[in-house]
Amino acid sequence: MLALLPLVLLAGAPVPSRVLEHKDSVRDIALSPDGAVLAVSSGESVFLYDSTTGARKGELSGHAANVYGLCFSPDGARLSSAGSDDGTIRIWDLATGKATLVLRGHENLVYGGVFSPDGKTIVSSSSDGTIRLWNAATGEAIRVMNGAEQIIWDASFSPDGKVIASVEGSLKLRDARTGAVLRSMPAGGIASMVAWSPDGRWVVSQGDDNAIALWNARTGAAVRSLPGLADLRAAAFTRDGRVLATGDYEGNLLVWDTSSGRKLAEVKAHTSVLSALQFTRDGRTLLSGSWDDTVKVWDVATLVPDLPAPVPARPKTLPRKPR
Repeated sequence: MLALLPLVLLAGAPVPSRVLEHKDSVRDIALSPDGAVLAVSSGESVFLYDSTTGARKGELSGHAANVYGLCFSPDGARLSSAGSDDGTIRIWDLATGKATLVLRGHENLVYGGVFSPDGKTIVSSSSDGTIRLWNAATGEAIRVMNGAEQIIWDASFSPDGKVIASVEGSLKLRDARTGAVLRSMPAGGIASMVAWSPDGRWVVSQGDDNAIALWNARTGAAVRSLPGLADLRAAAFTRDGRVLATGDYEGNLLVWDTSSGRKLAEVKAHTSVLSALQFTRDGRTLLSGSWDDTVKVWDVATLVPDLPAPVPARPKTLPRKPR
């Protein structure tokens, strides 16, 4: 069901421009690389929407339990879905709507299956205490990394694909080729997620006392501690890295200027856990998913009236024609 809401202020608070309602908790959302398709995991299914109109385009079914993690391949042709209780990761061909691979090997809940930037590898995280690497074309298991704790809540590749960030009691950065731990940073509260800045300089995760911790990925040094309101559950950067959105266990949506640490917006966005966030490529729209069964679409200019101006992309320099 799709509900449209006007872009107005309600009692001084921003409201979403669109709400996508589901019958079960929304665990994750993902936008295709071209921004045309929105994937939403709710219950045992993955729902596909036209990101512009909100029209439902299809449903991917096959998991036997809640789908916790979603990730599009870099070319947008495939989608990975991680089924929590059934212990599998499914790779879907979006042209046919069929699962072409089912990755099996984890012995407990699976929280995510994330493509590498070149689309050749998938990294998965699980409560069986392992991080696993898979061949994205064949489904063959490549490597098993034993974590420091029983639960590996999250794992994802750096933008250059050389490092894997994982939440396993602490925040660890591992060599993606060997699995060796390069750096380890403390994580506070119930740390359950990690996000990379688009340029790979920073990683963000849960800090102490509900703080949102930004770390230098190269040195492991603390960059900034932002005062959150509850345990961190979701985070997303704009493409230029200047703005960070975070969501927490109580449904609060916070927006930050990463250069200064200034809070730009604070909204009670959902009535339950805010589980997923993603900006569109142009940074003008923010999507949030929640255990309150909804995905909400926010106009960023309305949400943050004094948003820092985006950094324009550098024009490509063409080689000069020899004279």
